[in-house]
Amino acid sequence: MASQTPQGIPMADDDVVMPVVPMFHVNAWGMPFTATAGGAKQVFPGPSPEPEDLATLIEDEGVTISAGVPTVWLGLLEYVDVTDGLDEDGVVLINTGADPEEVDVETEAEVVTVDATEIALDHLGKPIMNTALLGAFAGATGLIEQESVEEVIEREWGGEIGQQNVAASTDAFAEVQA
Repeated sequence: MASQTPQGIPMADDDVVMPVVPMFHVNAWGMPFTATAGGAKQVFPGPSPEPEDLATLIEDEGVTISAGVPTVWLGLLEYVDVTDGLDEDGVVLINTGADPEEVDVETEAEVVTVDATEIALDHLGKPIMNTALLGAFAGATGLIEQESVEEVIEREWGGEIGQQNVAASTDAFAEVQA
């Protein structure tokens, strides 16, 4: 159950997991087992979920972890206004290799992009972008000091994996600062 480690997608008894991929797909096969091992509640959207179905399940069931191919999330983005309620001085942080001007988000808030997936692949060898996105968040908002992010990562993981995650976080911080 390597997926229960910090390098995987650990799931606990307070999580609600919704895989939005076919059960024969490698991601779906791992998620139900990991969720069961962690004691998480599982929600399944059915064989042909529409964006409205996904939005309803996420809202009604309190989904905390999900996985799906990009087309699933693009459909959901077209259905849900993710910037609703965001102040004009807010920040929209998007994981993409595109420039902010290329991203189709209608908002008065600042749009910031970072290729957290590529950064994670460079440093971790896996598309686990949590710490890269945390560094990007620190850089884009100034609400957290990058040094604090690094301290927490080092304390939580330590060793080589900690160093790799610090490097990912630092690179993402620098990328949004540029």
